[in-house]
Amino acid sequence: MTYTKLVMLYSHWVAADSIYATRRAAISGEEKLAQQIGAEAVQAAKMLSAFYRMLVFYALVYVVVEAYRELDDRSDELDRLLNEGPIDNLRRLRNAVFHVQDEPFTPKLWDFLHTPES
Repeated sequence: MTYTKLVMLYSHWVAADSIYATRRAAISGEEKLAQQIGAEAVQAAKMLSAFYRMLVFYALVYVVVEAYRELDDRSDELDRLLNEGPIDNLRRLRNAVFHVQDEPFTPKLWDFLHTPES
């Protein structure tokens, strides 16, 4: 395995992890917005934003899985986990996140999210 491939794999993981780290970030001007539309509406917006950030995180994790599968050096334990988990549903979720769908909450999202192992 070349170090360049490993560095690229890690850089994609860092991108995914940065999205994960922001999943509960505050909304800019939250207090003023709460005065304008109400605290309950702001809370709903925060929950929806966190949900979409998690979808982007999951989609980016699949990008890491794809890159890992192209490496020459593999891990038996990681390969086992990837073969046992809902990886195809994760791939479909990635497609739903990064490609416009005909409906907002397509089965491509829910199939992964409703899988207990996800």
